[in-house]
Amino acid sequence: SNYSVTADAGGAFEIVPQIEKYAIVVVSDAGYAEVSRAANERPGEIRVRPWAKVTGKLVQDGQPVKKCRVYLLPIGLDNGDQPRMDIRFSVQTASDGPLTSEKVPPIPCQVRGDLHWSVDSPLTSILNFLISTGFM
Repeated sequence: SNYSVTADAGGAFEIVPQIEKYAIVVVSDAGYAEVSRAANERPGEIRVRPWAKVTGKLVQDGQPVKKCRVYLLPIGLDNGDQPRMDIRFSVQTASDGPLTSEKVPPIPCQVRGDLHWSVDSPLTSILNFLISTGFM
C-alpha cells in the first residue's frame, strides 16, 4: 500500500510534491537508507549504507526453536510529528535452530519471534524465549 518508485541506473528518481512531512526508505541490493524530510524539502542526496548481518539462535525452554519466523523491525522515533513507517524484514530459523539474515538494515532493530494468536507457531510464549544475536 506504500507509494513506491524505482530509481534509474544512476540512482535518480522523482516523487510527487508532498503536502506534509514525509519519509523515504531505500532498499536495494547494495544496502538500505531512510530519511525524513519537511513537506517543502526536496529528497536530495540519499546515501545507502551496506546491509548488516544478524546471526543467532531462537531459544525456548533451553532448546532451539526450529522453523520459526523471526522478525527484524527497524526501531524509529515516534513522536507523533514524524512520518510513520511500517518496515518489516523476516527470516526463518533453520531446521536445527540457528538463524542468519544477510540483509538487515544497518540501524537499531527489534528482533522477535513470530507469535500470533491466529497462526500456528512453535513458540508458546513471547516472554519465555531468548534470541542471542551477533550484528556484523
